Amino acid sequence: MKSLEFKNDGLLDSLTGVAAPAIFLESAAREFASARRDQRPLSILSLRSSHAPNALTEIDLVALARSIQKVLRKEEFFTRISESGFWITVRGNGEAGQLLSQRIFDEFKQLDEYRGKKNHWRSAIIECTPLISFEQWIESADIVHFHG
Repeated sequence: MKSLEFKNDGLLDSLTGVAAPAIFLESAAREFASARRDQRPLSILSLRSSHAPNALTEIDLVALARSIQKVLRKEEFFTRISESGFWITVRGNGEAGQLLSQRIFDEFKQLDEYRGKKNHWRSAIIECTPLISFEQWIESADIVHFHG
């Protein structure tokens, strides 16, 4: 398909079936508050295609969403935040985010090899620091994902 559909009903992304961005942000705000109270690290893992969005197929995005679902722990959650990418909460610091990213890409690589494709995905970890507000954290993730 030439153009990816990026729509949701307020609860779920219509293509991948994952939580809509608004639901993700509500859950992330609760997780942020909990991490602050418990003084534990929290990060957002941003995954996006390094290809132009129109170079992706819907099958690519669905396959990546399924790869993500296979490796997530029950306390982690994610959303399709853009036409060509996802955000995932990670209970942990940048190192935990890197490990999760590698597990996702290892899983996805197997699908790509099966399909005879080679996709290129970028990952970035945005850590929640003690002095940052929730809004600043999300804004940082937004900048990294859309402009990084």
